[in-house]
Amino acid sequence: MRERLLVEINRDELQDLIMDSMASFMEAFTEEYTSVPPQERYINRKIAAEIASVSVSTIDNWGREGKIERYHFGGSVRFHLPELLEYLKKQRSE
Repeated sequence: MRERLLVEINRDELQDLIMDSMASFMEAFTEEYTSVPPQERYINRKIAAEIASVSVSTIDNWGREGKIERYHFGGSVRFHLPELLEYLKKQRSE
C-alpha cells in the first residue's frame, strides 16, 4: 500500500510545482522528438501545405490523386516529410 502524505502549500508553491513538472515533461519530450531522424518524421496537412507553399486543399488533392502518399494514424492524416520534399524537388525540376 502506498503511503499518503498531506502537505499544506500555498498557491504560488503549487504553481511553481506544476511549472517545474511541465518544464521537465517538455524537456523530455523535446529530447525524444529531436532524437527521431528527419527521415522518420511525419507531418500533418497544415505543415505540409506550409512547406509546399500551397493550400491545405491542394495537399488533400495531391494525396487523393496519389501524387504524395497519405498515412493514417488513428483519425489523422500525415505525410512523410522526406517523401513530400522529394515530390516537391521533382516538381520544381520539371
